[in-house]
Amino acid sequence: MGLVSDSSSIIVNAGSTGLAVARRLADLRDLTVATNNVLIPSVIDPACLRELYLLGGRVRIGSQATVGALSLGLSPNGGHISIAADIALISVGAISADRGFSTGDPGEAQMMGSMMERADITALMVDSSKFEKRLFAEVAPLAAADYLITDAPPPAQLADALADAGVQILVPSGDS
Repeated sequence: MGLVSDSSSIIVNAGSTGLAVARRLADLRDLTVATNNVLIPSVIDPACLRELYLLGGRVRIGSQATVGALSLGLSPNGGHISIAADIALISVGAISADRGFSTGDPGEAQMMGSMMERADITALMVDSSKFEKRLFAEVAPLAAADYLITDAPPPAQLADALADAGVQILVPSGDS
């Protein structure tokens, strides 16, 4: 998987890209995975898991995602138990040089932003059909990402903005 290795803790958000990521984790071991994608528990290989957490909240039937607070309940002292991960793998609906990463639903945007804040490394997964598009709800500025994983190099203006923001562009080959 490249950015993810054995014993990693990862956050994966909802959507078809998140499902594809879950399927690609099968060769890894001892992973802790947290997701708001209600379909991932049925597709991920149990052999790769140490723990799997399905984040709670309101279920958006259309996107098969939960949307809500990003915590795992209450600690013995009454505060929420916050989560932290090695990497967040976040798929968004659009990316533009001027508005950064965006999606169509404000609740999902808030959850994606929370996921990104709780990870040491953030990789945004955006296919080239979403370049230079803007949707209703801003998820984060370009600088919030460490990596952009995509299927084709972005156009010059977007590539320059990503470089200025310190985002490394990864275009994996399709043969693995």
